[in-house]
Amino acid sequence: MSACSACVGTKGIALSRAQLNEINTAVQNWNTMVVKPLRDVRRVSKNKRLPEETVRTFRSTLAAEELKAEQIDQSMLHAWSSRLRFVDRGEPNRDSVHANLALLLSSRGSAESQLSVQSLETAARLYAD
Repeated sequence: MSACSACVGTKGIALSRAQLNEINTAVQNWNTMVVKPLRDVRRVSKNKRLPEETVRTFRSTLAAEELKAEQIDQSMLHAWSSRLRFVDRGEPNRDSVHANLALLLSSRGSAESQLSVQSLETAARLYAD
């Protein structure tokens, strides 16, 4: 979601909390039911007690499927964001990127939100320059 929020921000679109909730709804089930379980199984398969030769092919296949699932997730976000209207100003809009990422982080209620916002603001400045 952070990439989607930043991407629409570069187009000058400052998301509302309702739009952020809509993005989350668009991918939440897919992430919960597909991406996260694949990731969890892949992580568990790193167990040092399992013989490497036994799980190597399995983990490789699982990692490829996890990547495909994440690509579907990104496609869903792209489809959602492509419905938004924006005016192409010819350059990224740093303020909208920052606003969108700050909204995203604040919606997660993280204690590290302020530090994360500062880090993302720095990244947005570098991207826009």
